[in-house]
Order: sequence, then C-alpha cells, then structure tokens
Amino acid sequence: MHSRLRPAVGDAAAPRTLGWQAYLDRVLPAFTELQRQGLIVEWGITGVGHPDAVLDTLSGEVPPAAVQVVINALDMSGDMWIFGDRDAPSNQSILDAAVMAGVPVVGIRAVAAGALTDSFDRVIDPGHPAHGDYQRAQGVRRLAAEFGESAASLAHRYALSVAGVATVVLGVKNRAELHECLRAEERGPLTGAEMDAVRRL
Repeated sequence: MHSRLRPAVGDAAAPRTLGWQAYLDRVLPAFTELQRQGLIVEWGITGVGHPDAVLDTLSGEVPPAAVQVVINALDMSGDMWIFGDRDAPSNQSILDAAVMAGVPVVGIRAVAAGALTDSFDRVIDPGHPAHGDYQRAQGVRRLAAEFGESAASLAHRYALSVAGVATVVLGVKNRAELHECLRAEERGPLTGAEMDAVRRL
C-alpha cells in the first residue's frame, strides 16, 4: 500500500492521503480477503505517511509483513514529506518500531532522490527539496572520495549496513547505475568506523 497514512487523531492532513479509519475499515479487510482467496501471500505498506499513523500500523493487531522506510546517510525525506513544518518525519522511530515488531524493512531513498550522488542526472529547480539536500550532502561526497568510491556507492552501502534493513529498493534508470549498485553490494557492509564517519556528518 503506497498511500500515505494520516493519523487517527489531530489535524495533520495533506492532499491524497489515507485516513486511519479508512485504513482500518477498508484496506485491512481487503488485504485479509485477498489472502483468504489465495490471491496474495503477504502485504506491506510504504511508511512515509505521518509517523503517528505508521507507528500505529506497525504496532497494530494485524501488522504489515513489510514496511518501506526512508533509509539514507543523512536521513533526508525530501519531497516525500508532505505534512508541513509543524510535524517532522521520524524515520528512525519507524525503523526501530519495525524491528521491534519483527517487520522486515525495505529501505527506500538510499540516494535521496539524487542528493547523495556525485552529480544530478537531471535539471533540479533551486526550490526543490532535493536541491537543498544536495548542498547539505557535500560531506558525503568528500567522504566517499576518501573511501575510494562514488557517493551513490557509499549511500547504497550505508543503507544496506543499517541494522534491521532487509533489502534496499534501487532507483536505477539504466544498466550503468545498476552495475554501480551491484559493485557497492559486493564491497560489503560498512565497517563500524565507516558507519561512525558517515553518522558524524
């Protein structure tokens, strides 16, 4: 389920989001029925909605079998966060709750929409969140150079090294980018010292 969830209480709202009651009344029964019919084995959610709603889902009576969580070196949600400035993403809390509930985490946004790469492959409007994220990620590019790899390689290795992450979605557009990701995985997880160096950024 890719829809962003709104919390059950409070006034956090955004266009094209799914209310908590609709999730309970319609989505859960639909998934349960699909499972009963043997049409699906499991189901999951994309955990980029309001943190309160995502956390309630993970601790619910019928938790998802997997959750997609923003996992990247600088914890940047970029334009995936749509609930305004009064609230904020809580990716670490969602990751922790998923691990506690035994729900596998599918890492997304490893390169933060391109902000954690050596250079954008497209023109980015200066007002777009990814533009500001790219400026903030200069330290990641410097560190990657010290490690002898590209920023995208370091970003993917970081995401794969985070405890609780079962797999990472690759936002690749061509074979060259795919091969870069495969080489990053072949290099193996970051060492403890390397993880500390990234986190200090």
